Amino acid sequence: MKRSFLLLAAIAVVVVAYSCDGSKPQPNRPPQPVGSIPPQEITATDTVRVDVSAYFEDPDGDELRYNAVSYDREVAGVWVTGSILAIEGGRRGQTVVLVNALDPDGEKASQTPDVRVIGKPGFLRAELSYDEEDIGAVLLRIEGLLKDSVEAGTGFEVYHARVSGGLRAFVAGNIADGGTVLRFWAEDSTAPEGYRGTLEEAAGKDYRQRPVESGRVVIAR
Repeated sequence: MKRSFLLLAAIAVVVVAYSCDGSKPQPNRPPQPVGSIPPQEITATDTVRVDVSAYFEDPDGDELRYNAVSYDREVAGVWVTGSILAIEGGRRGQTVVLVNALDPDGEKASQTPDVRVIGKPGFLRAELSYDEEDIGAVLLRIEGLLKDSVEAGTGFEVYHARVSGGLRAFVAGNIADGGTVLRFWAEDSTAPEGYRGTLEEAAGKDYRQRPVESGRVVIAR
């Protein structure tokens, strides 16, 4: 009997408290976006940081945590430290980053800023190898988005001219040693695969023509 009386008394206290307050507990509300995270333009290999806490709010005043994912991790990689979103440019291109803000109950709001990665100008190397050992001069063609700036590799002399889609270079020296025969200034030095080198002619140290089939040109950073 005594236990039943105590239980009824507790229920009565709750009912009285509820009646006096006139309210019931508010359900949890999810976070909300505030404005839009602006589009980001990044140079390849560079990193930008954005404090995303300015772009979300929680109507209940809950503390938010954040995460992010890149839709194309080759174009841009992302990570989050606290509320700071870091975006690192990978290769030239465009992608979208999904940014989530989560409250303690797991409710979330999301934003998807665009990210554009542009190329980073710089020098690329043309490496030449040849199966024969007496090559003293070659004519190369380099194709791609490059500027009119060419430097000879160590021990070589280079004469070059712009042509449609790239440049043509005459290289003289001990080609048998291989390695870098010239460097050229490229619009995007992070993407050597965007350039192509071709061996058009070759001559021995005796100035006689040699076949070009066994010569290889590789474009590298």
